[in-house]
Amino acid sequence: MRVLFVSSSSGSQGGGEFFLIFLARALKDMGVEVGLWSASDSGMDGLCEMFAPIGPVFRNNYKNTYHRKSRSISHAFARTGNMSEIRKQWEDFAPDFLHINKQCLEDGLDLLKLAEETGIPQACTIHITQTASELKAFLGGVRDWIARSALKKYRFPIWAISQQRAEELGNFVGLDEAVPFVANGVAIPGDADIEKNRVQMRQQFSGFIQDGSTVAVTVGRIEEQKNPFRFLEILGQWKSAAPDLVGIWVGDGRLRDSFESRIDEIGARDWIKCVGWVDDAGPYLSVADVYVHPARFEGLPFALLEAMSYRLPCVLSPSLANELKDMPLSTWLIAEDDPESWITSIQDRDLMDELAESARSLIEEKFSEKVMAQSYINLYESVIEKGK
Repeated sequence: MRVLFVSSSSGSQGGGEFFLIFLARALKDMGVEVGLWSASDSGMDGLCEMFAPIGPVFRNNYKNTYHRKSRSISHAFARTGNMSEIRKQWEDFAPDFLHINKQCLEDGLDLLKLAEETGIPQACTIHITQTASELKAFLGGVRDWIARSALKKYRFPIWAISQQRAEELGNFVGLDEAVPFVANGVAIPGDADIEKNRVQMRQQFSGFIQDGSTVAVTVGRIEEQKNPFRFLEILGQWKSAAPDLVGIWVGDGRLRDSFESRIDEIGARDWIKCVGWVDDAGPYLSVADVYVHPARFEGLPFALLEAMSYRLPCVLSPSLANELKDMPLSTWLIAEDDPESWITSIQDRDLMDELAESARSLIEEKFSEKVMAQSYINLYESVIEKGK
């Protein structure tokens, strides 16, 4: 089987892009030939460089929805870019299946229409289902109407990445049938690799990480959605009960300058560090003792799944924990606004060890790359068979 992934090319460097890497890598290991189509925008360079060792990469001068002043409204009037060239690139790869990957509801609607016109068996995965109206975006109602109309007309399957997102997607589009979903999956690191990285990272950060330090790590873009200032609040509340605590934020984004300034304002520069964007967060997860995920909302965050695969007890925001219906609540702690509700628990070593083992077991059972890839192969085959 040959599968071509078509990225809506948001350039967010978030979970939607890591999804393509993790899934493509696992599919290749299972004998599937994979390729990637992406915009030539420099924001997509990272994804394309990571994908290149897995399969061929095709690029074109396509402008993502969020690089257009009128956002999805532009889709209602005329196509933009070299659509005939893009279609030729897709067809030259001769895929058995087109897998369109969309970050949100309104991006890439023109790509979706173009894909449909090819007649190639296909489907579309959508990661984030918050509407433009919910996010209080400019002309949100109009943009939601355009996205809903385009998705409802699409005659191939639409897939989600969690039960919560599937329900929201079905409600938004107004579909009669339930939206299928496949949970994200991650590679599972070996214990020897984790320990090797842990030793190396503690040596690299000697002077910041002391003997006996408790290390809290977060991986994510420094954007409003990820709630970086709540991360600082959580660590500040925790520090009062754990003087040896140090925190590391792995990632970059538009709020980084404000985030760094806030670290200085609260006098935490000697125990909270922002290391910026990295291609592989694994070494930072290896050195961590606890993983903190303060995001307001997500799809099914790869960073969280990876942390769980590293046997890390996790601390989540209440809103994110409420979204993750696919997982038992006993897998993590919830950082409520009142610190008394969780600070005592996070100091309980036996409890944290139990959470860590529970997290790892859950990943092995339901959220591995192999489980994810096999589920998608089954869906690909069902769509192809139905089209015959």
